[in-house]
Order: sequence, then C-alpha cells, then structure tokens
Amino acid sequence: MMSEMEYRKGNYIARVAVIEWGKQLYKGLVLLRQHGEEQIEQFCVPVDSDNADDALDEARALAHKILDEKVIYGQQQRTE
Repeated sequence: MMSEMEYRKGNYIARVAVIEWGKQLYKGLVLLRQHGEEQIEQFCVPVDSDNADDALDEARALAHKILDEKVIYGQQQRTE
C-alpha cells in the first residue's frame, strides 16, 4: 500500500489506502471496521486512476459515502 489515512464516524473506522494496480495504474481501497471489532470489510473504488492522488481522492469520497450510509442511515433504521 502506498498511502494511508483514517477517518472515524460514530462507531466506525475507515482506513483509506492506495495500491499500485498494474503498470502506472492505481486503485483506491477502503477498509472498514467497527471500533473494538476485528472483522474488516474491504471496498474497492470502481475505477482505476493513472496517478496516486486521484486514486486517493476517489477512496476518500468512497469512505465518506460508506461512513454516512453506516452511521446516518443505520441509526435511522434502528430507531424505527
């Protein structure tokens, strides 16, 4: 993995990473887990990028989307 950062929202932690995917192609990844849990869900950005910065931007966007879905929409489902 080339570059990593971490985001936290609610009880979730999303680690964002970029890997080199073939010759001069990069793929963004999101590794998601709940605080205190060992199980990790892995999500890949659906597009390849020709540079690491674009792949990282795509992975950040995906991480925020996933965290919003898990925390915001997940809480609404539990209270109904």
